[in-house]
Amino acid sequence: MGRAEEIMQDYEWNTWLIKRLTEGVKHEESILQLPFLTNCLN
Repeated sequence: MGRAEEIMQDYEWNTWLIKRLTEGVKHEESILQLPFLTNCLN
C-alpha cells in the first residue's frame, strides 16, 4: 500500500469516526462553551 492510499484510508476512518461520535448532536449543543479549558465542538 502506498502513502496516498494510507492517507486516504486515514481520512475515511477519521471522517467515519467523527460522524459516528457526533450523530444526534444538535447545533445548539455543539456551540456550548464548557466550563473547562477546551473549545466548543463546533
